[in-house]
Amino acid sequence: MKNVLNWFSDDELFYIDEDTEPVYEDPDETRKYTITLAYKYSGKMIIEGKYYKNGLPDRYEEFAKTMISILEQYGSMEMLDPSLYKRVKKAPQYYTYYGVTFDGSKKIYHYLSGEVTLQKGDMVLVPAGKFDQISMAQVEPVKIYRDDEVPYPVSRTKQVIKKCTPEEVEYFTMLSENIRKKKKNR
Repeated sequence: MKNVLNWFSDDELFYIDEDTEPVYEDPDETRKYTITLAYKYSGKMIIEGKYYKNGLPDRYEEFAKTMISILEQYGSMEMLDPSLYKRVKKAPQYYTYYGVTFDGSKKIYHYLSGEVTLQKGDMVLVPAGKFDQISMAQVEPVKIYRDDEVPYPVSRTKQVIKKCTPEEVEYFTMLSENIRKKKKNR
């Protein structure tokens, strides 16, 4: 080990650039490291940080490769695994889900909306059912979710087509009433 550390000076191996761009830090993240250098004549140096790309010393990759060649026979090499120490922490993505109900029903269906901002009570046009029939619905709850907490997978969530104009509300209301009357007369 002594010879390995002689290949790297303290300044090279254990320098951490404090001026890197800020990254999202997950408060639940538990991967941290501590490196303790014990010097023969001048005490010791302790370096601590988070175990991801911007939190490691500059020459960590070179150090890790050297250590792997020495330590492979001892089992788990997690601390030297490039897939862990090279990852960059990404900030979570947020999605606004609009819960909608159809024609007075209490069942809520979730939709995303591209650029339109909607509020509870807004009337919207959405694709509904197996064949994506354009239907009018009322926005109920509006909730923002992190990408890992969404109520329905983003890739399978349908999009609100648009907020209804007063004329569209009138038309779809009349259409809905006509359908109800036909069903009642059967």
